[in-house]
Amino acid sequence: MTAYQVQFLSGIADNFLRQVLIAKEHVQKVPQWYGETVGFWDGTTLVAWTANIQAWTQHTMFENSGRLEAVEIFKPAYDAQGKFVGLEEEAVFYDPEALLQPVRILDRFVRRATPDDPKVRYTFIECLSNIHNVDGGRGNSNRKTPSSWTTTGGRGRRSGKSTSRRGGTSRRLRACRKTCSSRWNER
Repeated sequence: MTAYQVQFLSGIADNFLRQVLIAKEHVQKVPQWYGETVGFWDGTTLVAWTANIQAWTQHTMFENSGRLEAVEIFKPAYDAQGKFVGLEEEAVFYDPEALLQPVRILDRFVRRATPDDPKVRYTFIECLSNIHNVDGGRGNSNRKTPSSWTTTGGRGRRSGKSTSRRGGTSRRLRACRKTCSSRWNER
């Protein structure tokens, strides 16, 4: 973390680095797979706004259009004695083309160790266990063409559009845009 950015390094099936650019504006003209995230501090609370997200359909999340935006609020979490134990996150996803209403997610990141712990390391993550040979079974090792392999989801990218659409922008997203814009104009 610096005065200009906050970074999150995590992973489940692969490594994932997220950056929240502090006191910046969205500038990318081409949508990115995970969008572009800008934010500001409100005391000890980090407010992040992600936009410019690549439209996509996948098997691990709801489908989204190129108009998907998200607002995330990160606050410190404390135990009953007032000791810092992690971060509380509230994320709200807005997509007037793909969602009937915003999707709200609450999450908690629990501190497992402090940065000065000499035994803690971040382990590189890569998971390819969801790839299976679908043409030939166990004994057919000669078939190595890409067409003989698929993921367990088997869906890939679908064509067509969502039938769950609703126009308009929610009050929370409009308020975040307004607050973000005013905070950046103050600098």
